[in-house]
Amino acid sequence: LDYMPVPFQPYRKVYDELQAKFNTYLAVSIGFLVLSFGLAFYNDIFIIEALSKPKSYRNRHKN
Repeated sequence: LDYMPVPFQPYRKVYDELQAKFNTYLAVSIGFLVLSFGLAFYNDIFIIEALSKPKSYRNRHKN
């Protein structure tokens, strides 16, 4: 039992620091996810246009 680590900082301080870091990671990764899906929809990666119903003749051939 002599090899057990001994805490040298208050638990709450370390917990708050780690949570701030992990929340930053979470926010950045959610931002990248939203950006990735936005680019995928913009470039029609999910072929939504091809899978949706065809538009009416009038809407396709407007001048």
